[in-house]
Amino acid sequence: MKRFNIKIGHFAKGYMEDHRSDGEYVKYADIKGMILTEQQRKEFEAASRPLMEWLSKNCHPHVKVIVDYSRSEMLEGIVNFSTEDYIT
Repeated sequence: MKRFNIKIGHFAKGYMEDHRSDGEYVKYADIKGMILTEQQRKEFEAASRPLMEWLSKNCHPHVKVIVDYSRSEMLEGIVNFSTEDYIT
């Protein structure tokens, strides 16, 4: 299991406690997903809508965009097959 030192309150449950060698108390979170405030949800929607509108006007329905902190990538889905047969 990966553990990340994070700001408390940014991620959902699953906290683990630990003490560093210098005695400082540290909390880790078992990463389960972000918790967004209602304001953050509204900001996310406001930021998303212009790109969604641009895609709708300029691309076909099989185009997707992945955005992170340093880049934006446009992808085109040619074929997709999904199965859960091999998930253990």
